[in-house]
Amino acid sequence: MSYFKVGLIAAIWLVARAGWGQGGAELSGHVANDIGSTISVSWLAQPFDTREQVARGHTNAQGDFKMHVPISAPTLVQLTYEGEEAPIFLEPGQALTINFNADNVAASRQFA
Repeated sequence: MSYFKVGLIAAIWLVARAGWGQGGAELSGHVANDIGSTISVSWLAQPFDTREQVARGHTNAQGDFKMHVPISAPTLVQLTYEGEEAPIFLEPGQALTINFNADNVAASRQFA
């Protein structure tokens, strides 16, 4: 096999691999005792970046929500609901379901 073919295969593999991690993560769940507020997820795109990235979602009438978080690497994010915060670790391609009570987000969160 020639060096050109090996290089071409390696380049295609690297491009495909880079594309896998750019899909982001899907976050969905249910808020008990919901008052119809916005759910925010914030994170720093780079470790030394001072600009915070934010994704926002809303609950429906039943308290359910679904949102896309555009991350490209494993990231520690901060879930915020009505001033209550809870840290969550997300990875690209992950679909995480989280249920919590609006009265105490950090203590009542349950992952599925």
